[in-house]
Parts: sequence; structure tokens; C-alpha cells
Amino acid sequence: MILLLLGLANSTELYNQANAEYHAGDYYRAIDRYEEALQDLKNAHIYYNLGNAYFKTGQSGMAIRNYRRAYFLAPRDPDIKHNLLYARAFRVDKIHISANPITNAVSLIVHSISLYEAQLLSTALIIIISLFVAGYIVFRRRAFMYVVAPLVLVTLFCFLSWGVWATEIRNRPVVVIALEATALSGPGEDYREIIKVHDGVEANLKEARNGYCLIQLPGGIGGWVKKDAIVEIF
Repeated sequence: MILLLLGLANSTELYNQANAEYHAGDYYRAIDRYEEALQDLKNAHIYYNLGNAYFKTGQSGMAIRNYRRAYFLAPRDPDIKHNLLYARAFRVDKIHISANPITNAVSLIVHSISLYEAQLLSTALIIIISLFVAGYIVFRRRAFMYVVAPLVLVTLFCFLSWGVWATEIRNRPVVVIALEATALSGPGEDYREIIKVHDGVEANLKEARNGYCLIQLPGGIGGWVKKDAIVEIF
């Protein structure tokens, strides 16, 4: 417990130092401080400010990585969502995927709570539902079941959100951090070029071999890029 409190105090101090460096315009030192603060404390505000610092230095990929980490922890924060979209708008590669408005709306609703909130709420609601069901069995009062029905619906929503977030993590999302990377048809320089990708492009990691990673972009296209051209988001 004491070590935890010391870690939190240290992270808070580093976070304050990083903010001071950021406001002074020393973005690279701010990045170092934010990264140190994150060693002991995973916090949406730190990820968000780190993303801002990376964006100020022209590193769109690293900015997007940290905005997405912040969004993962605080999906309802309007500043995080705005800056994530803003950073994506600066990418060289414009990948246009036809989006279904209904799918987008459902996605926004499902992502309205974080993975940790979904896990916590699901657990708490199951306990509450169990208590009401037990109350119905003991007292035979229909009022108990009237309460259970909406609670079950909320629980199902939490499980759905939980599943969506978990699937995103399992898909191993990555972002390109190289100014330009060549996606090849195989894990080696002798393979043919498929496409060039640039800083900030997001994809999913499918396989890693011989210092290369197979990535898949939205829409299905992809290829093998050098391992140091990308970073995993989670």
C-alpha cells in the first residue's frame, strides 16, 4: 500500500513537471516526463497530454497511439475524441471506407463506457440481480421481477461493450510511426511491394516473423512492414 501511494505521488510530480515543460514549449522533455509518469499510473489525462506533446513534435503516429489509449480509458471525454479525429486528419494516407450510419451509431453507443466500467458494472449488476431474484423467491413479490427486467437489459449492454473492447484488443491494433514504410508481399526485402504507408496509419497486426510484421489496413489490404515501423496501441 505504501509503495502504491509512493508510486502515485511520484507520477503526480512527474505529471506536473511534464505539464510545466509542455507549457514552456519543451515538448520533447515533456514527452519524457509523461512517459515516466505512466510507468506507475495509467491515466487518461496523462495519455491525452502525451498525445498532445507528440503531435506538437510532428509525430502523428505516436499522438494517435496515445489518444487511443486515453480514449480506451475515458471514451466519453470530448477533448480526447476531438484530438484523435484532428490527428487522423493530418495523415498523408487517406483511407476511405464506406461507413454505415447505423453501424457508426451503434459503435458510439457501445463505446460510451470503457472496458473497465463495463467489467465493473457487469459484476455489480449480476450481484444486484441475484439479490432481487432471491427476494422474489423468498417473498413472492412481482415487484422484484419488475426491477430485474431493466437490470438484465443494462447488464447485456455492459457485456456487449465488454466484448467489443476485448475484441479490439485481441485484434492487436497498431499504428505506423515511420514517416514512410513499404508493405511487402512477404517478410523480407526480396518480396514485391504492395503499398506504401505513412506516419499515423492504423491497422491490425496479424503476424510477426523475421523482423517483419504483417499488418492489415481497414478495407483488407495490407502487407509486411519492418517491425520498427509500427507500434502496438495496447
